[in-house]
Amino acid sequence: VEFAMWAAHTLTAIKLFTQSSLAEIDEQMATNAALMKDYRQDFPCTLTRCSWQIILNLRGLGQYTTKLIGDAFDEREAVVNEDSTLATLNDISLNAVRLIAATYYGEYRFGAE
Repeated sequence: VEFAMWAAHTLTAIKLFTQSSLAEIDEQMATNAALMKDYRQDFPCTLTRCSWQIILNLRGLGQYTTKLIGDAFDEREAVVNEDSTLATLNDISLNAVRLIAATYYGEYRFGAE
């Protein structure tokens, strides 16, 4: 199950860089996030929800551009045990997704910082 959830996340996230429509990616990420939640795959679910929030932002359905705050994900609530490896991976992953969003919106200074 874990491998399948990671594969689903990766394949859908890759669509961010292809000619797939945002509506199609939105729908797939919503489905994948629901499945991951059902199967208690918390980490891939968190990453999928981060990417999904970018899609919502790009579609104009979020209040922000590079902040991951909205219906799919709220970065202010993404807290894990600060001493764990998961926390480090979570921080790295969140920063990577923020950089992707910054690139889409031309906020290159954000990436430089």
